[in-house]
Order: sequence, then C-alpha cells, then structure tokens
Amino acid sequence: MKYRDSLLLCNHLKLKGYLNNLKSILEIDCDYNKISIKEISKREKFFKKLCFDEYKYKNFFFNNFTFKKYFDIVIIYTPNNVFNHLKLFETVHKIVKPNGIMIYVCSIQFGFDKFLVNYHPKLFSSLSFFNDYKIIAQFILKDKKRNSLPLLFEKHFIRNIYCEEDSLLKELLIMYFIFQKKYNNKFISPISLDFYNKYNNKNSSLRKKYYLKYLKNKINLLKNIENIAIFGTEKAAIKAYYFLKYFKFNILCFIDDYKSGFFLDTKIPIINRDIFHENYANKVDAVVFGPYQKCKSPNFKKIVKLDFEIDEDLLKK
Repeated sequence: MKYRDSLLLCNHLKLKGYLNNLKSILEIDCDYNKISIKEISKREKFFKKLCFDEYKYKNFFFNNFTFKKYFDIVIIYTPNNVFNHLKLFETVHKIVKPNGIMIYVCSIQFGFDKFLVNYHPKLFSSLSFFNDYKIIAQFILKDKKRNSLPLLFEKHFIRNIYCEEDSLLKELLIMYFIFQKKYNNKFISPISLDFYNKYNNKNSSLRKKYYLKYLKNKINLLKNIENIAIFGTEKAAIKAYYFLKYFKFNILCFIDDYKSGFFLDTKIPIINRDIFHENYANKVDAVVFGPYQKCKSPNFKKIVKLDFEIDEDLLKK
C-alpha cells in the first residue's frame, strides 16, 4: 500500500509544479521485505511517464548507506526500521541535489521517539529547521483513508501537528513529510529528545549556532515576562531551568508539593503550591512548564509551556 501512496503523491506534486525539471528519482525502502522485480519494473514505467529519465530502487534495511550518485527526488519508506537513523538522514541530505525533493513516509505516534517502532513528528520539524529545508507539506494519514491522500495534501498543510487529542495518542499513524533541499549545506543532526547526543557530529560549533537561533525563535513565548516560577523539579523542569538561565530570566522559585530545600546546587527555593500562592504569586509574572509536562493547574495566573526541544547539555557549555 505504501508504494502506491508515493505514486499518488508524485503525481500530485507533478500537477502542482513541484517536479518541474526534476529528472532522477530514488526510492529507499527500509523494510525487511523487498518489493519484487516485477513491481520495480512497474514503478519504473510509471515514473518514466512522469518524465523521469532515471529511476532507482534501494533497500536500506541492513544499513548499507553507500551511494555515489545524486538524485532530484528521494522517497524514503519506514526510516524508523533502520538502526542508524541519523546516518540515513545524512545520506539522504547528501544525495539529494539542490532544489530536490525528499519525501519521508513514516509511522509516528504522539509521544517520545521509539526507534524501530515510530517517530515523534517533532524530529522532522527539527530536521527541516537545522538543515534549512523548505517544508512543502506534512500531514497525517490513517491507514483506512489512504485513498484520499491527494485531498489530504491540499487540506492538511499542517503547521501545528503536535496536538494532544486522545484519539490520536492511541493510534500509530502514517505521517508524510515533504521537504525541498535549498542548497548543498553541511548536514546538521536534528534535536530529538535524548538520542542525538550519541551521534558523532563534527560540526558542533555550527549546530550550536543553529540551535541558539532555534531557541531565539521561541523567546516570544516569554514576551513581557521577567520573574518566573518553574513548575516541578524533575527532567522537564531541569530543561526549562537551563533555557531560562541561558537567556537570563529571573527564576524566583520551583513549585513541587513533594520536595523542599533548594534546586540542584542553586539557592533557588523549592516550595509547595500553598506557599507559592501565599508568598510568590504576586511577584511572579508566569509559571513555566517544561517540555512534555501537562498543564493541569488552573490556579496559576499565567502559564507558559515550553513545548519545544531543549538540550540542556549544549546550553551548559
């Protein structure tokens, strides 16, 4: 089914003018089961009808990322099945020509990255940002509605796909990410929770520059806010702390009903909600929640949620 999807997508992209002057296409299949030679021959005929001069099919399940050619369009199926994800992303970045198109067809779930199972869509948002890709489209497709794919392409040019609807959280969905590579820049690994630090990225100074640019785009969330209380004291709160500290916000306290004392090695007090409302509520401009924390505290006057990736290790440097 997924192979038919790419035929529909490419036909639609052609009609919309995105494939003008693009002559070579590569399909990368990261599934264990390769498609048959007969199917490859059918697909080659189809793409030649779309005016592609060259068609190639490659199975990447065993992480053989060797390529000497460059292509105008690369379609990647189920990249979450490989072991070295960032090597795959880097290879695709290198082999796509400037102004070329990348189409990622992935299984996703609205939660943390679980490789060999699914991606969280924020991974691809980060991938496009750090490598300056133009986002042509990104949309969700349930398995049973694949026939309406061209319609979804039109209706679901989704800018904010990270909703928390219970119906979506329960399902493993198919996500399409369509990017255009603008030029031959160096590949920078995306930020995605914990995994990317394990990748040996030689361009550390460059990625820090892009990362700070990424964070500065988020500062508007805290416009006209100076004095802050951070909700919680665990992982999300630690990320929020290093972000706010880096940009020199005044952190007055941490709110935690189950802890007391001071936060880490600072002199910032940890207080419960009652003490906060008694002594701090009038001094604080906003209560800040870190990434992936649930905001179920209606008693706070103003809440700001830092719903984006924060790399505290990079901010410590």
